[in-house]
Amino acid sequence: MKTNKLRILPLLAILGCLSWLSGCQQDEVNAPPVVERFRLLDPTKKDSTFTAAVPGTLLVIQGKNLNNAVNVYFNDFPAAFNPVYNTAENLIITIPAQTPTAVTAPKVSNKVRIVTTHGEGTFDFTVVQAPPVIASISNENASPGDSITIVGANFFGVSKIVFPGNLEVDSTKFKPNKEGTLISVRVPANMTQSGPLSIVATFGTTTTPAPINYVTGPGVLCNFDDVNTFAGWSGTSSKDATLFPGNKGSFGYLSVKGIVGGNNEWWTSGRSINVNETQWIAPANLKAPVSDYALKFEIFVKTPWKTGTMLITPNRDAKPTSYTYRYTPWKIGTASVDFQTTGWQTVTIPLSEFRTSNGTGDSAPSLEALLGAAGKNQFQMMLVADTDGMGEVSIGVDNIRVVSNKAVK
Repeated sequence: MKTNKLRILPLLAILGCLSWLSGCQQDEVNAPPVVERFRLLDPTKKDSTFTAAVPGTLLVIQGKNLNNAVNVYFNDFPAAFNPVYNTAENLIITIPAQTPTAVTAPKVSNKVRIVTTHGEGTFDFTVVQAPPVIASISNENASPGDSITIVGANFFGVSKIVFPGNLEVDSTKFKPNKEGTLISVRVPANMTQSGPLSIVATFGTTTTPAPINYVTGPGVLCNFDDVNTFAGWSGTSSKDATLFPGNKGSFGYLSVKGIVGGNNEWWTSGRSINVNETQWIAPANLKAPVSDYALKFEIFVKTPWKTGTMLITPNRDAKPTSYTYRYTPWKIGTASVDFQTTGWQTVTIPLSEFRTSNGTGDSAPSLEALLGAAGKNQFQMMLVADTDGMGEVSIGVDNIRVVSNKAVK
């Protein structure tokens, strides 16, 4: 039988085209990654493309052939990502907080490198230095002339620290550590006002959410001098600087020389400070989230503390539904250490950390649940022993206050 050549030719052409397309598709599948743009993950900001971002930014890398990614590097620093969300067109990733920048490593590449199973590519992208962040201040009520330590991050290019009253301390008077996490500085000798503290740096300015040098005003529950009435009981108050040096006026103190395990008599053994009812939070602010506020006080632990718990509660009559915070600074993870301070230190406890069931249950769902409809309550801190009892503990306490924990914008 003769073959019709005219009928075979079109079929060969079609097969050739299919083979060509298959080859193109195979080439595309095996092609190295291509980046077309970087944008924020936030769906309301899909058009926000950029070529630079700070560490910690969650972004989407968009392009072609991004599937089967194996590694991604920002300035040669590895970044983790979830492969579940990795497609040929998108790669969702967070710039690692530890990514080097031109500030911490002047010779950084300013590149993103993407390695896939079918190739790799390098693309221009600048990781810029994040602005400074203040995490804590060693003593927020230090006396003028005293040295304090500011703990945080990104303390690079700091030009000045501004204390309340617009008192500026320039960079010749302090030096951050090389990691940019600590600054030791002296409180200006002429500081008399209370207010936020600010750090001014090349890459931004940060300000404490709560005022420092704050011993009187809204939210101060007791300063042991002229705010509220110290109800006394087994603890006491004094202004004797030989007991706890560096004090500002009167302070309360707990002097424990032995508490039997299981004994919760807060009125005995020098173990309790009780404060009369006062305004914790103004009624107008009670609808705010519980996490917006924190309890603060200064503490001076003169003798090593390694056992027992300080129970802190808005009321004196503990019940299963009462909200309590268990303060145990001698616990570091699963380890126990001798906790002792060299002077007065500020303690910060978010109100969201107060819990039912003697401090081990649920957080308060609202400020009203924690404090009552008027935002008022008492205050008690009491030392309780573990089952084997508690030895000698000597603790000074001052300037008990509730302040905003919300960052200043």
